[in-house]
Order: sequence, then C-alpha cells, then structure tokens
Amino acid sequence: DVDILSHAMYPAVFDEYMQFKHEFGNLSFLDTRTFLSGMKVDQELTVPLEAGKQLVIKLISVSVPDRDGVVTMQFELNGTPRMVQVMDKSVGTNLVVSVNSCRHRIL
Repeated sequence: DVDILSHAMYPAVFDEYMQFKHEFGNLSFLDTRTFLSGMKVDQELTVPLEAGKQLVIKLISVSVPDRDGVVTMQFELNGTPRMVQVMDKSVGTNLVVSVNSCRHRIL
C-alpha cells in the first residue's frame, strides 16, 4: 500500500529509490545520519543477516586520499580486522589506467 501511494505521488523519486535498493540492497538498518553522511571513526553498526545472526561493523580508520585518489579504510567485522581501498570521487585525479596494466587484476 505504501509503495503504491509513494509511486503515485512521487513517481520519479520512487523509481530512483527502487533502483538504489536494487543496486545496494536493503539498507533499512542504517540510521538517517549514517545513510546520508557515512560512518564516523569508532562508530559501530549492527547488521541483521538472518534469524539469530548479525554482523557488527566498526570503522577503525580512514586514510587521506593518495595521489591516485584511493582511500584505505580499516574496519572490524565481528572483531576481525579488514581493510578496503576505495576511490574517493571527490578528489580530482589525472589517473590514466591502461587495460594492459590491469589485465592481471581482471582475469
């Protein structure tokens, strides 16, 4: 019922929301502030996975972007350290990547 009303009143916004939900999945476990601005260092999130199972995510650190615009983020997932590297889209770079230089990573 809510989806029908939302689509009827705000069709473009509803379609964008549904596309986002399809791409990223259900993010209803996020509070509004975290959804809009991202996690803060030392913040913990609890993500329900299934009945009786949950994932506790804690953001440990976020590096400054390197010269290529890559940021290293360190997390704990249920107490186990993990590290990911992401491209910071707010940083302008002149990075040029050739297919040959990335071939070993793609295959």
